[in-house]
Amino acid sequence: MIEPKRVLRALAEHWALIEPLCERFDQGTLSLVELRQQLARQQVESTPQDITQLLDVWIRLDILSWSRCGSQCTTCMADR
Repeated sequence: MIEPKRVLRALAEHWALIEPLCERFDQGTLSLVELRQQLARQQVESTPQDITQLLDVWIRLDILSWSRCGSQCTTCMADR
């Protein structure tokens, strides 16, 4: 089980990045490519590896959740 404190800490730490993604997600789903592009626009100083590490943290903390039954994510803004 993921500790709620870890998730809350990550949400607080990354909220400036997550909030615009939520607004974009309200318009429909985002592919993984679109998600990476959006994060790259928000973090111009970040390398592709930095963005991958950030997404990995979000996935491990279940901030992003992958669908098991199809190509589109059901609870976040990425697809496989």
